[in-house]
Amino acid sequence: MYNTRQNYYTLTFLLNIFYIHIIIASKLIYKHLFMNFNDNEALVENLINGNEKAYMFLLDTYHRRLNAYALTLVNDPAQAQDIVQNVFLKTWKSRKKLKKQFSIQSFLYKSVYNEFINSYQKNKAMMLLQQKYLETMGEVVEETDENIIESMITIVNTEIKNLPPKCQ
Repeated sequence: MYNTRQNYYTLTFLLNIFYIHIIIASKLIYKHLFMNFNDNEALVENLINGNEKAYMFLLDTYHRRLNAYALTLVNDPAQAQDIVQNVFLKTWKSRKKLKKQFSIQSFLYKSVYNEFINSYQKNKAMMLLQQKYLETMGEVVEETDENIIESMITIVNTEIKNLPPKCQ
């Protein structure tokens, strides 16, 4: 009986040690699979090193917030989405330039604002160009004699008829 009881305690002791090893191993595996990126320095360091899990964490954490912020700037969901996508793309491409001592959140919000400014300036330049084009076209039409316009239309139509049938 003494042997059986001793074997029972030995087996129980070994099972407890085995259980503790399983818990420790599972914690290590969990830590490896799901790194804690809540620390700014760890997150930035992992981004700099090209860790895609860190990038996915960045997307999961900030995409919705940045999209809402961009929407307040442009009032157009498609344009807001474009701005945020550009920011995340540029962040990944230039991740080696990130600084651990600066907040990644502040960096992202400032990047969204800067992307908005760039987008606004491009759109403003395009609108000015379109306005200038319309003004010039108006002047050309006003200054051109009706007979000259009719002659141009006739020439264009004649040339279209000279094209092969598939091109007409």
